Amino acid sequence: MTAPIFNAGRIQAHITAADARLDQVAANYEKAFLLALEDVENAFVAHAASLERRDRMAEAETAAEQAYRLANALYQRGANDYLSALDAQRSKLVVADDRAKAETAMRVALVSIYRALGGGWSAEEAHQ
Repeated sequence: MTAPIFNAGRIQAHITAADARLDQVAANYEKAFLLALEDVENAFVAHAASLERRDRMAEAETAAEQAYRLANALYQRGANDYLSALDAQRSKLVVADDRAKAETAMRVALVSIYRALGGGWSAEEAHQ
């Protein structure tokens, strides 16, 4: 008879503590998983929105280019003043700048998707 008869309460307390630690680890894992899933979903939403904005800005850039050509042609023919041609050119350049910013935002959102999915690179590689 070497069984611990009077240690039953202590053994049960160890089992209960181990179960509590397991529950805590499972809850932490679930939280980390849900946060990672949220990061991925946010990155996909941002990427989709940036793609849409980039496409709209490309269309706006085409329209601004056509407006500039028309204003410049009217100026060349003497039907319009130079200020209108300059204003159309300024508008074209502003839209081109906005399109470039939208392109950059789209690429940043794509990097966010890669990062949210695990990246495939380490911090040491990024600093080299």
